[in-house]
Amino acid sequence: MDATQANANVHAAQLRHDPMTPEDIERRIRTFMRATFFVMNDLPDGQSFLESGVVDSTGMIELVEFAQQAFAIVIDDSELVPENLDSLSRLTAFIVRKRLAAGA
Repeated sequence: MDATQANANVHAAQLRHDPMTPEDIERRIRTFMRATFFVMNDLPDGQSFLESGVVDSTGMIELVEFAQQAFAIVIDDSELVPENLDSLSRLTAFIVRKRLAAGA
């Protein structure tokens, strides 16, 4: 077993002990966005983080790191696309899919 697979197994075990609803995930993302990017208004679910200027390219790296740590997921380079990460609704759905795939 390589290090990546071992890491994925650890994450899957963590997820089994940390059940979260999509609403819980969205709430944690909103809290992070407010604290990190000083978002004062509520973010519309489908609003692009990049197009709205809420997150720049450096901020996207912070967002990815947060998602991996907060939700015990591993995001592959091939998954770093706007369809997965560029709005609250897209990021929430992506995290839900990743957690389900890991056995949460």
